[in-house]
Amino acid sequence: DDGFSDRFPAEMPCRLRLELRDGRVVSNELADYPGFRTRGQTWDVVRAKFDRLSGASTTPVLRDQIAATVADLDRRPVRDLTHLLAAVSRQRDAASPQEHAT
Repeated sequence: DDGFSDRFPAEMPCRLRLELRDGRVVSNELADYPGFRTRGQTWDVVRAKFDRLSGASTTPVLRDQIAATVADLDRRPVRDLTHLLAAVSRQRDAASPQEHAT
């Protein structure tokens, strides 16, 4: 839909249309999504998502350290964060091959 492109970057529109087996059509359109610049997320929501996505690759302590560094990033050198992120790779590398397969 060219109209969607025209609305970007002020919006990030999308439309979903489903035709059900019984012939009914269900559709919905959104102008943005949670986390888009027009509908930001709270720190708690972002932190929960970070914990969920990084849980298999990090320890709770490392996640806490990364989150604390990100929360204070405007007052800390970026190297503090990159140092912690490098620890994520080391933890993944140290995991057994069986853990990587899951």
